[in-house]
Amino acid sequence: MTHIPDKERRRLARTTRVLAGLLALTLSISVLSACGGDDEPSAEEQLCSDLDSLSDSVTALQDLDLSSASPDELQSDLESVKDATDEVVQSAQDVAQADVSELQGSLDELESAIKGIPSDGVEPVQSALADLGDTRQSISDGAGCDGS
Repeated sequence: MTHIPDKERRRLARTTRVLAGLLALTLSISVLSACGGDDEPSAEEQLCSDLDSLSDSVTALQDLDLSSASPDELQSDLESVKDATDEVVQSAQDVAQADVSELQGSLDELESAIKGIPSDGVEPVQSALADLGDTRQSISDGAGCDGS
């Protein structure tokens, strides 16, 4: 057995402690990053979130007094519904059980009904909004969204 001078022994002990500390820090960072998980929502969660946004947009349009709303108000709320619909269609591409085939038809019906307000009144708009809401609910149910 060789004799190690005290000074050398202290230096080795300090180096060992530093290396052990670095190893513990590295392991902690690895564990924390693994536990932190993926902050991105799953495809189903994203679809459900987009369906909620569509619901909010439809509700905003339903809440307008259609008989007195300005064309700009109607157009703005319609654009919000269109944008929300586009988001639903986009996120539904990643969810196998999501069938959004009827959604575009419901949106087209709504757009046509809004354009027809001067001659047809507001009843077709209310009907189209109800149909769009039903279509949204059907997609939500099919995707297994909770509380939508």
